[in-house]
Amino acid sequence: MKTLISSVLLILVKVSLHASTPVINSIPNLASPSVITAFGECDKFFYIGTNDGLIRQNKSNGNKIILTPKNSSLPSNHITSIACGRNGHAYIGTDKGMLLWDNYSFILVTTENSGLPDNHITALAVDHNDDLWIGTYGEGLVKAIGNPIKAFNTLPIKFNNESIYSITVDPSGCLWVSFLKGGNACLYDGEWHIFPSDTSIENIKKGTSSPFLLNTPDACIYVLDGTSAKKLPIDLPCQEKTCVYYDSKSSRMFLCYEDGVLVLNPRNPFLIPEIISYCSFLDSLGL
Repeated sequence: MKTLISSVLLILVKVSLHASTPVINSIPNLASPSVITAFGECDKFFYIGTNDGLIRQNKSNGNKIILTPKNSSLPSNHITSIACGRNGHAYIGTDKGMLLWDNYSFILVTTENSGLPDNHITALAVDHNDDLWIGTYGEGLVKAIGNPIKAFNTLPIKFNNESIYSITVDPSGCLWVSFLKGGNACLYDGEWHIFPSDTSIENIKKGTSSPFLLNTPDACIYVLDGTSAKKLPIDLPCQEKTCVYYDSKSSRMFLCYEDGVLVLNPRNPFLIPEIISYCSFLDSLGL
């Protein structure tokens, strides 16, 4: 009798543990578990960064390649950021350097062959002038200058906080930088404006009439009308955030988490939808 009771209790414990353990949505054809850590697109390709390599899919014919350090010059499996230029160039940031697609081949870019100050890339963005901005973990923000196909030079931007968390460009062309230790900076009219905390941007006077995503270490901020900044609800029904994506051209906004994706409505981004699986999200993009 004691043996039977013990067996029943053991089964109940296993069921309880299984029910409380979150299921990470693995991405097809990649090792499990894997999560989306970066996203980018140009006219020809979708780029999906994960903690297990890079997926690139051709939009016209659906051909897909998966890059890892074992089969390419990708310096690390952990993709941290992706940015695409109007010329078709794609920049893939990792924690061990950057990979450049120059429309012909993939080129490894590191501190050894370029002006990169740090191989730990944390953020990438291409502004309205098609200039590349690179955020690093320990050496701050730099702007790529010159021909990026060759060993390009960089122009350092000095801040008190040298750990960059994210970079984004709003529809009006202003460049926003979020710092890993808190606070933000905005470049507009050729001048940098520092906001020491998230709350300090709630009454900004410069901005855009269209919503855009500002990714911060603790939450996402929407700047709606140039006079106010609002946060998404903190109690989102999700696990840890892995990346956000904003594309004004396609009016596309989504937030990636360890357990799935929130696809937002650009007209009313505060109507939080239910989280969907990675598979459903990729299917919605035709991937």
